[in-house]
Amino acid sequence: MPASQALPLASTHALVQALNIEFMLYAKVNGSLQLLHTNVLDPADPGFHFYGWTYLYDWVLGRREVISFQGDVGRLNLLSDYQLPLAQQVQASNLAANLVLYFRAGVQYVTCMMLLVSAVAVGYMLRAPTCFQGGNLFKLNRVGGLVWVGRPLLFLRSATAICLLCTSGVDLRFSGYLSFFQVEPAPWYKVLLAAWEVSWFVAVVDDILLVATQEYAAYFVFPNLLLVCVVVAILSGASPVAVALHVAPQCVHAAMDFTVVCESADIAIGDMNRFGTLLLLMGTCHIVSYSIAKRVVGPKPSSPVHSLLLSLGARYHFNHTGRIVHGVYYLDRASAALNGILTFKLESTMYAFDIKLWRFFAAPIRSAVDVPGLDQATLNASFSLVE
Repeated sequence: MPASQALPLASTHALVQALNIEFMLYAKVNGSLQLLHTNVLDPADPGFHFYGWTYLYDWVLGRREVISFQGDVGRLNLLSDYQLPLAQQVQASNLAANLVLYFRAGVQYVTCMMLLVSAVAVGYMLRAPTCFQGGNLFKLNRVGGLVWVGRPLLFLRSATAICLLCTSGVDLRFSGYLSFFQVEPAPWYKVLLAAWEVSWFVAVVDDILLVATQEYAAYFVFPNLLLVCVVVAILSGASPVAVALHVAPQCVHAAMDFTVVCESADIAIGDMNRFGTLLLLMGTCHIVSYSIAKRVVGPKPSSPVHSLLLSLGARYHFNHTGRIVHGVYYLDRASAALNGILTFKLESTMYAFDIKLWRFFAAPIRSAVDVPGLDQATLNASFSLVE
């Protein structure tokens, strides 16, 4: 061993010995009961040091404990026995319930965030009632939701709706004499609500495919959304998921002469085939809508804005008419909020915080004399983006 390593090992050995970690046992010596204890690294027994270090290694890994007993005449630092890690399997019955709780929390978070974004946008609208692009506010889901909430949580929300549409309602009833299952079809308004919630999935898919659809998106995303909701609602209302019951009593000896596990029947309230059918329908509607829009529109139009501060959804879904002057895009504050840009005005400067980049920006408020086509009130309620 190199001399440079010998000193640290020796000093470490001395420090551990100074901790005086010991073994302890009771023994009878000449008929009298005595308490015997010795250091794990007893200097008088160097042959045991290797085994002592293995005990201390278990202590480092948390498989043993060192407990200090302090009394009036002394102290004992004792090493415990080897303790196997406690492995306890999660009950299968709790998995679904816990998963539903997490899903519900995610859905509630999405709802609260969308309400918050809506409130912020409405606040900017009230500050300047005639100086905003009203059509942009209908892009709350496709722009505001994807910017403020994100694709994973929106996908989670849509997945809960799809799961509801693929599940049959079954209640356990008791008549006073016997218990039985009763199928409860979902009310029509719940079917419509769940079908509309699928629109979140459509929005996520459309946003991912914007790199390919680009300017065509503005022409087919809304018809595609309506088509998907109508098709899903008709399918779920006309052909609801049926309960599948398979009666096959069987018993298995889990432990001989101790435990017998019996299963009387299997009840399936969900349908994976319906899940796949809904995904296939949504994909088909997207392809059909895109193909029709591409054929009707013809050559792909060119987007008039190219600012890097705009999300891809805002670039292709927002209405930019009358907002671009001399290569500068004057984005109204309500639309900017949906795009993740929070603005506040101080004197003649508009300050902005972009949550996408986590950065502050500042832009001077231009005079109406220098910006033909826009009045001063509109300029005071806009954030200028250089193309």
